[in-house]
Amino acid sequence: MLNLDPWTVLWTGINLVVLYLLMRHFLFKPVTAMMEQRTKAIEDGLSQAEAAKQAAAALDQENEARLAQVRGQADQIVAQAKLQGQREYDQIISSAQADAQGIRADAQAQMEAERRQMLQDAQQQVAALALLAAAKVSGHAMDQEGDRDLVEDFLREAGDL
Repeated sequence: MLNLDPWTVLWTGINLVVLYLLMRHFLFKPVTAMMEQRTKAIEDGLSQAEAAKQAAAALDQENEARLAQVRGQADQIVAQAKLQGQREYDQIISSAQADAQGIRADAQAQMEAERRQMLQDAQQQVAALALLAAAKVSGHAMDQEGDRDLVEDFLREAGDL
């Protein structure tokens, strides 16, 4: 028959509650705050890209107005003005598109790098907390290097599932 000591059950429960509170305070809140800050930075970058695109559209409209005035002049001047207007239009649009794509790519790459770093940091913190919890539950000090390698291997395998 299974013999459960009420004190062991009580202390295990207390340890789990303390572990949960520590993780919530030191892991979940900072990670959530960092993700919100990163999301705001990305949204700001996208709004700047949208503003650049609108500026390019305004410039395009300005060029079209210039072309309408030039149409009354000689055919040769009109052809040259259209050619110049189209070049500027293409250059501004391609520049704005390249800038927007560059900003988006940089933001995504930075977000991915930060996400990887956060996951690695969280995994290291969880490993440290698991070692601490295992040491508390077992009642003796754990070998830091050997046990840390064991916990990190376990977390890596658990992450692959």
